[in-house]
Amino acid sequence: MAASLGFPDGEGMPASEMLAAVRRMAAAVSVPVTADLESGYGLEAGSLVDGLLGAGAVGLNLEDTDRSGAVPGLVDVDRQVERLAAIRRAATDAGVPVVITARIDVFLREGAPLEDLLEVAIRRAQAYVAAGADCVFPIWLADADAIGRFVREVDGPVNVLLRPGTPPIDTLVRLGVRRISVGGGLARHALESTEAIARRLLAGDGTPFAELGES
Repeated sequence: MAASLGFPDGEGMPASEMLAAVRRMAAAVSVPVTADLESGYGLEAGSLVDGLLGAGAVGLNLEDTDRSGAVPGLVDVDRQVERLAAIRRAATDAGVPVVITARIDVFLREGAPLEDLLEVAIRRAQAYVAAGADCVFPIWLADADAIGRFVREVDGPVNVLLRPGTPPIDTLVRLGVRRISVGGGLARHALESTEAIARRLLAGDGTPFAELGES
């Protein structure tokens, strides 16, 4: 979404732009909508929930990356727990059981052994579920054995990102994964297809649109 509006990923777009996009999508479909609100754009819990519900969505992803410093890091786990609990309270006060997916960004940090990262991620996931998260999302966790252990030790639905190196969908289902997402994968595939057609046109090939049934 950020790229389509000319902004970089990682809260590079204003919250108002993101919520306006969510509003357009929610108005166009008849199913519940959940929105990736990154780290919350610096909004306090009440304002974040009000913005989400005002846009017509009933769920959100919230990541635990801290972008306040020169180099992004992880939000202190206790502070993230307080934030998730505040969002749950704000949703309850609004009378809407907002679906909170707590994204865990531990595996985006390189250099540490997988076993060490897994321990940290499991502790965070357990704390986030206890604070009111409905689902946990250890983004970039792709090792099948590690996914299986994560699912077994976390008392809540687990979301996994489908990317190169991730086990096949049937394996994820067997491991107990309850939700699978593709992140920006679909958008990247669409952009790659657009670029490939553009290169064919530049090379003098006028057939791409005929292949798609364009007149």
